[in-house]
Amino acid sequence: MDHGQIRKDAHRYANFYGTIAMKRPTITGTEIVADVIERHPELVDVLFNHGIQCFGCGAATTETIADGYRGHYGPDSDVAGFLEELNNAMMVEECSVCHAVSSYDGPLFRMMVEGEERWICKACFIK
Repeated sequence: MDHGQIRKDAHRYANFYGTIAMKRPTITGTEIVADVIERHPELVDVLFNHGIQCFGCGAATTETIADGYRGHYGPDSDVAGFLEELNNAMMVEECSVCHAVSSYDGPLFRMMVEGEERWICKACFIK
């Protein structure tokens, strides 16, 4: 794969869809509920479907994701399965040029290059 050509084609044929990949670190259960909601709005549906609807509640600013789940489903609940579902619901992509991962290196932009959908990071697009 010729990365230089991909970069040139991205500039020439860029067709932004307006979508950005969200950052995606792994959720371990030790994160505060409000922080997770702020950083990963795409997870609100998963939390809501599991009965964790404390978005405006005072506990959301002090309670961890795992503690919140246990609080709703009891101490013997399947926290690991819930965390796996959260992690699977997060978006992540890799830059077609430099292979930066949106999880760690910032958002990526989806665009059409030579009729093929690709993800390009801001640094590669600007070059």
